[in-house]
Amino acid sequence: MSDVAWHEENSDSITHPVGKKLPNELGIYDMSGNVWEWCYERALLYPDHWKYNFLSSLSERTYNVRRLRGGSWERPPERSRVSKRGWSEPDNRWKAIGFRVAYSL
Repeated sequence: MSDVAWHEENSDSITHPVGKKLPNELGIYDMSGNVWEWCYERALLYPDHWKYNFLSSLSERTYNVRRLRGGSWERPPERSRVSKRGWSEPDNRWKAIGFRVAYSL
């Protein structure tokens, strides 16, 4: 994990520039750790707010929160991976949340 991701054990508690670690097995840099990836997708939360339904929905149970993906530098290695999910309100400003700029050739 330390070869491809910044996490709490190797980050010095700061965000790092993209591309300073090796790419993952798909050739993509910084998909794990460093900062949570801020997504447009709404998070569907159950009443206890800890169990997630990963399908986007605008049902009556959908709160005004957005999906976060990939963990961050402030999490342990086992929680800084592509499959890690979280959520946050859209107006939250936090140093461990970012976004991915994607483009097509």
